[in-house]
Amino acid sequence: MAEPRKGRVVGKAGGSLDQFSTWGQGDGSAAKRGKQGEIRTARLLDELASRDGGPSILHDLRIPMKGVSANIDHVVVSGRRVLLLDTKEWKPGFYWTFRGRSYRGRDRVPHAEKKTMEMASKAVRGFLEREGVKATVVHPVVAVWPSSNKKTLNVWALRFPGARVIHADGLGRAVGRVLNSRPWKKWANDNADDDVVNALAKLLY
Repeated sequence: MAEPRKGRVVGKAGGSLDQFSTWGQGDGSAAKRGKQGEIRTARLLDELASRDGGPSILHDLRIPMKGVSANIDHVVVSGRRVLLLDTKEWKPGFYWTFRGRSYRGRDRVPHAEKKTMEMASKAVRGFLEREGVKATVVHPVVAVWPSSNKKTLNVWALRFPGARVIHADGLGRAVGRVLNSRPWKKWANDNADDDVVNALAKLLY
């Protein structure tokens, strides 16, 4: 059995958002918040990779589907298991879904209903098959950071299409549960398969 090694970190978190200088209120505010959230997530994920036996992390990948401009914020690879992870930074509040419609309190939040992760998961699975790489793309995760600490962010009742939604504070343990691994344990060996990482690296922006 191979000796545990540190995981790899490939790509730059939030890099593709730099082009959206007028996104959100015409002043780029949404892009700035999005990038800030992605960097916060990247710090946690990169710390997992820095440990002996850690998984490998890729940041800011394009979705391998013609005509799609959305990106995949982060990918965690443990062995041959692949986790797609999206980062959000939203206003605090209670988020919930009923009959396919999502709300923050009483306000509708259609941005929480997008099927991007569902589409990305299917596209990445097909891409790896075409690359001849055996891998399991597990159920994606959407990690949500609060844009302010003045109020509580609660997402347990939110149903995001094709993904599990979590408060980003629980990211480390959520990654372990989804991958059936223990990336937060210093002694665990969750090193990625190099063939999987090298294939996915072709999707970097």
